[in-house]
Amino acid sequence: MKQDFAHQIAFIAHTACGQYRADGVTPYIRHPERVALLTREFYDYLPGNRNDREVAAYLHDVLEDTKLTRDHLLDLGITDYQLDIVERLTKEKPNEPATDEYYQRIAESNDALLVKCADRCANLEDAMLELNAKVPKEPGRWGRYAEKTVTRILPLYATLPQLRAELERRVEWIKKALPAAVERRADFVARRRDEHARS
Repeated sequence: MKQDFAHQIAFIAHTACGQYRADGVTPYIRHPERVALLTREFYDYLPGNRNDREVAAYLHDVLEDTKLTRDHLLDLGITDYQLDIVERLTKEKPNEPATDEYYQRIAESNDALLVKCADRCANLEDAMLELNAKVPKEPGRWGRYAEKTVTRILPLYATLPQLRAELERRVEWIKKALPAAVERRADFVARRRDEHARS
């Protein structure tokens, strides 16, 4: 499968489900698009097949979040290898925490590692956008996400220092922005409580 077709499939699948990013406004497809772009940016850190990685980047969430199945993807022309990457990035139980086995599957594939790094980096960038907002919605959530990145994701990249550095840089952004974001959120909640008490 070529990356342009994978992009079309992801666009249709995520749009059909009415999916948006956490802000409730941004179409979900912006996330796999960013992940695919980051796989290109990270290529020199871990050379491999660009097309396979971009296909996996576009489709990395469809098995978890849409009605598409592995058989649908095979019928649409995904290769066995591309599907293998996507399946390594797919949690067996989407609404539950990732297991050690999930991380082990990713660690066994350089291509899955690169796409996972791009996925995590894209999410951390979204976190920064929220934390920099005038009134962040859930700053604590992103603090926990950054901490989980440190404890569960960074160890996967012990032998891939450049990818690890990309993750660490974004985690540091979150840590620096978090205190002010938490304070702005608390001030907003206090003002709303005061306004409600006076009304």
